[in-house]
Parts: sequence; C-alpha cells; structure tokens
Amino acid sequence: MTLGTRAAQAQTPLPLTPTLDCVVTSASGELTAYFGYTNTGPNSITIDIGDDNAISPGIEDQGQPTTFDVGAYPKVFAVPFDPVIFPAVSWTLNGLEATGWTPRPAE
Repeated sequence: MTLGTRAAQAQTPLPLTPTLDCVVTSASGELTAYFGYTNTGPNSITIDIGDDNAISPGIEDQGQPTTFDVGAYPKVFAVPFDPVIFPAVSWTLNGLEATGWTPRPAE
C-alpha cells in the first residue's frame, strides 16, 4: 500500500517552478547564471538533490536549495559556467527546467 501511495504522490503536480533571473558576464568572460524559484502552494516543499533537483551539465549539486518555502525567491543561488565549454546551464526542478544561455551580442 505504501508504494502505491508514493506513486500517486509523485504524479501530483507541485506548485513549484524554477526561474532564471539573469546571466552575468565577468571581466574574464566567465558567465554566472542566477536561479530562483516560485512556490505558489500553501506549504514548504522538500526535494532532495537528484533527478528532480539537478543542475546540468556538470555535477547535480551546485548549491541549489532542497527546501522551497512559499513565495517567490529570486537569485537563490548562482552557477558559474564557461561559455566556450558549455553554452548553457540548466536547473531541472520538479520536472521543469530553467536554462541560462550565453548572451547574444547586441545587434
């Protein structure tokens, strides 16, 4: 019975969305993506580092939170990345993805 209950809970959509706030370029050309989140539900939510809370490419744990309080929280953590090696970095949270890209030059 417990396994069936867990499966049903896993299929229930959570009111949690990752956000990309901005991508900043340093003087050396390294980029930093700033991520936040919005939890529109009535309670805090915990999601451990893993498939449902991971940064890619690279190691899954790059300082992202595992407890998500109710409300909107911009710039909760930052992920530096080298645009020559990786043109983008993504945070997958709750089955949704926020992605920071290499900024385009002004046209």
